[in-house]
Amino acid sequence: MSTSSSPDSRSKSQKKRGKINIVACDRCKRDKKRCDGNYLTQKTCEYCQNHNEICVYSEPNFLRISRILNAAAKNAAAEERESDDREKLQKQLIEYENTINKLSSQLEIKSKTDQSNTLNSIEKLYISLFANSQISIEQTMILKKLCEITHAPINLNVYGNEIRNKLSILETDTVTDEEKRQ
Repeated sequence: MSTSSSPDSRSKSQKKRGKINIVACDRCKRDKKRCDGNYLTQKTCEYCQNHNEICVYSEPNFLRISRILNAAAKNAAAEERESDDREKLQKQLIEYENTINKLSSQLEIKSKTDQSNTLNSIEKLYISLFANSQISIEQTMILKKLCEITHAPINLNVYGNEIRNKLSILETDTVTDEEKRQ
């Protein structure tokens, strides 16, 4: 028994049909050709264009008219949904852009505030160390280098914590030196 003509094998080998035009033009009907024109927009089909003919659509019967109107209504509803989706996406995109702008401005303000706080704390440490009479010459040289570094145009966010830590070490060294002398 041969199963080559079974329904499963036929469905696999058959190609899917393309979109069927509901109303074909008169020339395509007469010549039994597939019409790719459009009855609603009166778009000329390729067959008529290739044969330099005027593409004419005769009035379809009531059943075809109802199918045409249903298809047109479905297309209009689909286009409206796509339009609504695009508008929603555009609104979301604008909201995201506004949020990003707000966050970047807040980050910039915070960065400037952190930078000024770092400078203030470093300057206070300088003053306390320079005012200390127990500081050694070596510590004074290190302090001068640190002072030059902080007044150079660099990013204090990167070096600020490192400088503050070094100054704190210097400050604790002078305290321990004073304790040793007592």
